[in-house]
Amino acid sequence: MLFFGKKTVDDKIIQSLSNLLDKYEDEFNKCFIPKDAFVTLYLGGSDLLDNQINKELKEFNFHELNYKNKNLSDVLDENSKMRKSFFVALNNIKQNQNLFYNNALLDFLKDNGKVFLGNYLEGFKKEAKGYHKHVQKGKLKDGRHVFVWIQDEKLHLLDNLFVYITPLAIDIENIVRFYEEDNESFAGTILEYMDNGEIKKLKFNLSSFPALKQILPFKAENKE
Repeated sequence: MLFFGKKTVDDKIIQSLSNLLDKYEDEFNKCFIPKDAFVTLYLGGSDLLDNQINKELKEFNFHELNYKNKNLSDVLDENSKMRKSFFVALNNIKQNQNLFYNNALLDFLKDNGKVFLGNYLEGFKKEAKGYHKHVQKGKLKDGRHVFVWIQDEKLHLLDNLFVYITPLAIDIENIVRFYEEDNESFAGTILEYMDNGEIKKLKFNLSSFPALKQILPFKAENKE
């Protein structure tokens, strides 16, 4: 649980968060993943996603975060990637608690968010250290877990760790089909779509097929 206990958060902290939300209002509104998004294993195919992910892996340095003598809002103000990750978390809270306005979100955090806010920086750095060790030792598994959802007549894909990167958004009308492939060279799901007159292919694991079929049944091509 992110929240437990009823110790309230200091008004100064809430006000600093309010100022942060006002300052980055457009950014906050864009850092949104619908709660009906599902997570699946993406195996490559998008230059947009692949290039961004590879860049983040090479430049990963969140484990070096120095937040001593700094409050949460100041750290977030200085670090756009951390801020966007935090905004995604806040928007998840808004959805899960059925909060429609930022004032309601701030009230909720004041009454219930002491643990979440108080431990955010420490928890973020701890997770980053663990992830960095996996990167350094080459222990990352093939593929990336991504959020998948439909919004504004587009299929969206976004890395579930680097949530601050630009998502891939494909017009549904440009999706040709998706299907299962199982041969010596590849076993998984392939999604084909048109991009500037060229057919592009995205690769996923086999279990992605039924998940995609739930949201795009008319684009599914079943095995004969």
